[in-house]
Amino acid sequence: KLAGVNSPKAKYLKALLSLNSAKKEVGDAQKKLDDANKIDDSKDKDKDKKVDSAKSDLTNAQNDQQAAQKKVDQAKHKVGD
Repeated sequence: KLAGVNSPKAKYLKALLSLNSAKKEVGDAQKKLDDANKIDDSKDKDKDKKVDSAKSDLTNAQNDQQAAQKKVDQAKHKVGD
């Protein structure tokens, strides 16, 4: 808990932390996709499954980031910054 911080500002700070986490998730998911695309499919028969899984993870992470950004924008508006 953030002692001495008013509620709108606390919500804004929490939203910023969530956004930073979401951005990290997107970066991690993008790296996973890049790695999956580099797999030599002659050596790994599951390359297509790994690429599809990584694409799905990236899409989910991007959606989470968009939702987090929306919460930041809403909270920022209430704080008045």
